[in-house]
Amino acid sequence: MNFQPAKPVRTGLFSLPPNQKRRIRLIIHSASAAEIDSFLHDDLQPKTALNPLYFVMLALSALLLAAALLADYYFYWQPCCARLSTPADGVDA
Repeated sequence: MNFQPAKPVRTGLFSLPPNQKRRIRLIIHSASAAEIDSFLHDDLQPKTALNPLYFVMLALSALLLAAALLADYYFYWQPCCARLSTPADGVDA
Protein backbone atom coordinates (compact mmCIF):
# COMPACT_ATOMS: atom_id res chain seq x y z
CA MET A 1 0.00 0.00 0.00
CA ASN A 2 1.13 3.47 -0.75
CA PHE A 3 -0.10 6.18 1.60
CA GLN A 4 0.15 9.84 0.77
CA PRO A 5 1.65 11.96 3.57
CA ALA A 6 -0.81 14.21 5.36
CA LYS A 7 -0.68 17.84 4.41
CA PRO A 8 -0.36 20.24 7.36
CA VAL A 9 -3.35 22.50 7.79
CA ARG A 10 -2.48 26.08 8.51
CA THR A 11 -4.86 27.85 10.82
CA GLY A 12 -5.17 31.31 12.29
CA LEU A 13 -3.36 34.15 10.59
CA PHE A 14 -1.89 31.87 7.90
CA SER A 15 -5.29 30.80 6.55
CA LEU A 16 -6.57 34.33 6.01
CA PRO A 17 -6.68 35.98 2.59
CA PRO A 18 -3.66 38.25 1.87
CA ASN A 19 -5.59 41.53 2.10
CA GLN A 20 -7.03 40.56 5.48
CA LYS A 21 -3.58 39.55 6.74
CA ARG A 22 -2.25 42.94 5.68
CA ARG A 23 -5.07 44.75 7.53
CA ILE A 24 -4.48 42.77 10.73
CA ARG A 25 -0.74 43.45 10.59
CA LEU A 26 -1.40 47.19 10.17
CA ILE A 27 -3.80 47.19 13.11
CA ILE A 28 -1.29 45.40 15.32
CA HIS A 29 1.54 47.67 14.14
CA SER A 30 -0.42 50.87 14.84
CA ALA A 31 -1.89 49.72 18.17
CA SER A 32 -0.79 51.35 21.40
CA ALA A 33 0.84 49.42 24.23
CA ALA A 34 -2.38 49.57 26.25
CA GLU A 35 -4.40 48.14 23.36
CA ILE A 36 -1.92 45.31 22.84
CA ASP A 37 -1.89 44.57 26.58
CA SER A 38 -5.70 44.60 26.64
CA PHE A 39 -5.81 42.22 23.67
CA LEU A 40 -3.33 39.84 25.27
CA HIS A 41 -5.06 39.89 28.65
CA ASP A 42 -8.71 39.89 27.59
CA ASP A 43 -8.67 37.83 24.41
CA LEU A 44 -5.69 35.51 24.36
CA GLN A 45 -5.21 34.67 28.02
CA PRO A 46 -8.62 33.00 28.51
CA LYS A 47 -8.19 30.99 25.31
CA THR A 48 -4.76 29.70 26.29
CA ALA A 49 -5.38 29.14 30.01
CA LEU A 50 -4.76 25.64 31.33
CA ASN A 51 -7.90 23.67 32.00
CA PRO A 52 -7.80 21.68 35.28
CA LEU A 53 -10.00 19.02 33.69
CA TYR A 54 -7.07 18.16 31.41
CA PHE A 55 -4.93 17.21 34.41
CA VAL A 56 -7.75 15.18 35.97
CA MET A 57 -8.17 13.23 32.73
CA LEU A 58 -4.39 12.77 32.49
CA ALA A 59 -4.26 11.36 36.05
CA LEU A 60 -7.19 9.01 35.38
CA SER A 61 -5.54 7.80 32.20
CA ALA A 62 -2.29 7.15 34.06
CA LEU A 63 -4.15 5.17 36.75
CA LEU A 64 -5.97 3.14 34.12
CA LEU A 65 -2.70 2.38 32.33
CA ALA A 66 -1.05 1.34 35.61
CA ALA A 67 -3.99 -0.94 36.48
CA ALA A 68 -3.89 -2.51 33.01
CA LEU A 69 -0.14 -3.14 33.24
CA LEU A 70 -0.47 -4.69 36.70
CA ALA A 71 -3.39 -6.87 35.57
CA ASP A 72 -1.38 -7.97 32.54
CA TYR A 73 1.56 -8.92 34.73
CA TYR A 74 -0.41 -10.76 37.41
CA PHE A 75 -2.93 -12.56 35.19
CA TYR A 76 -0.78 -13.34 32.17
CA TRP A 77 2.93 -13.28 32.88
CA GLN A 78 3.04 -14.84 36.34
CA PRO A 79 1.03 -18.00 35.45
CA CYS A 80 2.98 -18.27 32.21
CA CYS A 81 6.33 -18.00 34.00
CA ALA A 82 5.20 -20.42 36.74
CA ARG A 83 4.43 -23.06 34.10
CA LEU A 84 7.83 -22.58 32.53
CA SER A 85 9.75 -22.91 35.80
CA THR A 86 8.12 -26.13 37.05
CA PRO A 87 9.53 -29.43 35.86
CA ALA A 88 7.43 -31.44 33.42
CA ASP A 89 5.40 -34.38 34.71
CA GLY A 90 7.18 -37.69 34.58
CA VAL A 91 10.66 -36.18 34.17
CA ASP A 92 13.15 -36.79 36.95
CA ALA A 93 15.21 -33.79 37.89
